[in-house]
Amino acid sequence: KVPRSSSAPAVHFANPSAGGVLANRTQIRAAVPANTPVQVSFAYRPVGTSEWQLLGTDDNAPFRVFHDVSGMAKGTLVEYRTVVKDNAGHLSATSTYGVVGDAPKPVGGGVGDVTQPGAVSVPGTTNSEMGCGGDWDPACPQAQLSLDANDKIWKGTYLLPAGTYSYKVAINNAWDENYGAGGVPNGANIDLTSDGTTPITFFYDHRTHFVTSTAQGPVVVAPGSFQSEMGCAGDWDPACMRSWLQDPDGDGTYTLSTTQIPPGAYETKVAVNRTWDENYGAGGVPNGANIPFTVPDAAGVITTFSYDGASHVLTVTTATPGAKPDLSVAAAYWLDNRTIAYPLNRLPSGVDPAWLRFRLHWGQLAVDATGLGGHSVPVTPVAGAPDGYLALRLANQDVARRSYIVAGPMVAIGVYDDADQLLDATSVQSP
Repeated sequence: KVPRSSSAPAVHFANPSAGGVLANRTQIRAAVPANTPVQVSFAYRPVGTSEWQLLGTDDNAPFRVFHDVSGMAKGTLVEYRTVVKDNAGHLSATSTYGVVGDAPKPVGGGVGDVTQPGAVSVPGTTNSEMGCGGDWDPACPQAQLSLDANDKIWKGTYLLPAGTYSYKVAINNAWDENYGAGGVPNGANIDLTSDGTTPITFFYDHRTHFVTSTAQGPVVVAPGSFQSEMGCAGDWDPACMRSWLQDPDGDGTYTLSTTQIPPGAYETKVAVNRTWDENYGAGGVPNGANIPFTVPDAAGVITTFSYDGASHVLTVTTATPGAKPDLSVAAAYWLDNRTIAYPLNRLPSGVDPAWLRFRLHWGQLAVDATGLGGHSVPVTPVAGAPDGYLALRLANQDVARRSYIVAGPMVAIGVYDDADQLLDATSVQSP
């Protein structure tokens, strides 16, 4: 049984920011850091009018609705208000406003348009050595990581006595949402060894749910002339992890796939452990030449960086989405009551699915650049898919809603890039 909340949850607008541009079918999104069931309702009114008009209510994170402002004159100021109701009936609210205008050209964003949690910790057998009262305590203040404003990666550094330890990452000071080895939800414990003299830094990316530390192997970044486009404070910065190449399966190949690099010609290299002390250029040569690459001027281009930890060779490729969103095609199907098979041939060639986001949508659905509408919940890639497919699994709390989901007029899988733009959509066959 889910305990009732003791106080009204905090809420703030994630989109639009105050004075932000509203264009076409705009996503209106609120962030609720509290880890408790809530209903989030949205309303709007053009500035100068008094009556609020309801946009809708969402009860699953990310809490959002879509507002079609295409019929409003450019320059119109629109005020938005969101009201949050928790499972004890507590209410909280906040407001923002935007200006109807032209959609800006997508630039920047790094790890993508992801709502960060209120807290991230590293519970484990390390905790008592960090100063906690006991081990495996996700709420321990000393085990909390801090969000780096420059690259949106959660980080924390500790000096641990010599020995071998295990840990995981926990969200919002509880075990309800946690990630283990390879970024797997409720996954295996992660082991590390401390020599007792070298500080260990932990890193967690809420975009991919990947967590690692400096005691587990190299931290690989691709600094280059494109980093400011991804949101870093400057270019050629090996410490800015918006261009962090990750190896969740531990096979020695580190990758990053992103749509956050706009069309143009760029250069890059590989830097190991966030400094220039160890770096590799063209052909894997230490301190070698910059590696040039070009992002073509086309919609939805995904740039993929792949680094071989043995040869030190970095390759950079670009690809366009593998299939156009099409709800008239039912290419996905249920494997069991919580898992859906999605065809891999619909994904862009060479792109690791770990860098994409998948959502199960249901209700009255329609394709546009920002999503499918209706209701939706995240689904996570897991092992066990048939050949040629990717297995996507509902979270534990969403499995009980399956009968309600499949009873809707339409059920579909939406695939989103790291800027939260729709790459693909296909209907799910009825079970």
